Amino acid sequence: MKSVDERLKLTLVSKSLTEEFAKNWYMATKEHLNSYEEFKIKFLDQFWSKESQSHTRAQIYRCRYDKSTDGSMASHLSKNAVLGTSLQPPMSELEVHGLSGKYPAN
Repeated sequence: MKSVDERLKLTLVSKSLTEEFAKNWYMATKEHLNSYEEFKIKFLDQFWSKESQSHTRAQIYRCRYDKSTDGSMASHLSKNAVLGTSLQPPMSELEVHGLSGKYPAN
């Protein structure tokens, strides 16, 4: 979004939201948004709050590999590693490496 003109960013946001709840939230709050940066702050606060991130972090730590639902062990670990690095603050490399200890060596 860095190369997009500021005036178009909110228009693009309105067209790119796919989840119904997020669309409804945007429609209800768009009149109070003055910029894309303001949207981003409010959106993250609504959908990626500290509580949500805390819950996600706990799920990552509790998560156990299940071949019947998770596919390969590598893709399961990779999904959790990517999710962990999207947290604020992100999981450190040491934490991500520690997750791999939950999986048997091949």
